[in-house]
Amino acid sequence: MDIATIIGLMGTLTLILNESGLSMWLNVPSLIFVFFSTFFLTLCSYPLPNVIHAIQSIAYAFWWPYTIAESVKSVIADPVKVRTRLQNGIIVFERMKTLAQATGWFGVLIGGIHILTHWKEFEDNAEIGLALSFCLLTGLYGTFLAYVVFFPLSIKLQTRLDELSETKN
Repeated sequence: MDIATIIGLMGTLTLILNESGLSMWLNVPSLIFVFFSTFFLTLCSYPLPNVIHAIQSIAYAFWWPYTIAESVKSVIADPVKVRTRLQNGIIVFERMKTLAQATGWFGVLIGGIHILTHWKEFEDNAEIGLALSFCLLTGLYGTFLAYVVFFPLSIKLQTRLDELSETKN
């Protein structure tokens, strides 16, 4: 298992949540909007088997492909299959990075339009705050998914692919 991946993710989350706690950063509608929009746009972009293989390739970010194969006693150890899955995962996660950013910014625009078109209907500042939190947190969630999840995953998979190429030579 690659401990650097876990330390990197936990360190980033700790720094983000350290100052104000989880409740300030949690807006379920924003999270649902960004996560599922990114996922559905990914499904629009690639055939289902490619998306499934990309999700399966996440394990390679944490464990070396041959370690996984030894533990499950499967044909995953086939270098051609491993290389193909790694390449597919890199391509899909790089696209998901772009899509997550885009859906985050779509959320910012949707939230801003909602605030501006319904400004007179808000009865108090709390309602404006909820609409504004959706607006801003969708941008945050999109950027977070892009640069804390998908980008590091694609880099780690590229590193695994490079290691696989080195062991073959």
